[in-house]
Amino acid sequence: MKPFLNVLQDPSRPSSSDDYLLLINGCGWARMPDLAMTTLDRMINAGIEPGISHFNSLLYILVNENRLKNIREVFKLMQENSVTPNKSTYALRVRRMRSYTAFF
Repeated sequence: MKPFLNVLQDPSRPSSSDDYLLLINGCGWARMPDLAMTTLDRMINAGIEPGISHFNSLLYILVNENRLKNIREVFKLMQENSVTPNKSTYALRVRRMRSYTAFF
């Protein structure tokens, strides 16, 4: 996974938001929430605007890994990138009602 992430940062290879979404999802499958967050940060630093699907995927990973402390940070990033939460974003809250306070 890390070598592929480094390839995305190679200026000779164009990167797309789809590449990053695939990586974020892969981090979720590998149960690597820290790398998923790093991947989103690298995407933003590379000048590629994340969409709601990137944030929802990351939130899903964080909820599944009980990384509730990071959820507020992701919502802050959403605000900074002018991405509005949608129904899927809030469905994660319903899925894990015990984590309700971490979302707000």
